[in-house]
Amino acid sequence: MRPGFNSQHPDQPNQSARPKSMRLKIQNFQGNILSAFRSCGYVFLERSGDDEWNFARKITGANYPRFHCYAKKENGNLLINLHLDQKKPSYEGSARHSGEYDGPAITSETTRITRQIALENR
Repeated sequence: MRPGFNSQHPDQPNQSARPKSMRLKIQNFQGNILSAFRSCGYVFLERSGDDEWNFARKITGANYPRFHCYAKKENGNLLINLHLDQKKPSYEGSARHSGEYDGPAITSETTRITRQIALENR
C-alpha cells in the first residue's frame, strides 16, 4: 500500500504504511497545492489517483537528506504529512528508509511551511 492517507479516512495517515509523521492541517486552504509547495522550495514528485500529491525538498546539493511530504486537500483543508528522508531506501522495491518523523529539523520545517503557505493562501 502507498504511504500517505488512508482511503477510508482521508484525513488520517495510513499507520501501517508509515510509523509516524508530522501532520499539519491548514484550514480553509483556497490556493493551488502545486503553487503552494513550489513557493516553499519543494519539487513535485507525483500525484496519485486519489489526488494525493508527493513533494520533496533537498537540504543539500545531493538527493539525500531531503524533506518529503504528502499533501491532500480535503473538505477545504490542506492535510500534510511530513518527514525527513536521511537516505535512499536500502532495498529495491522497498519504500522503507532511514527517516526522521519528529525533532528540531521537522519542527522548524513545519513552521516554515505553515508560514509560507499562509502567505500564499491570503
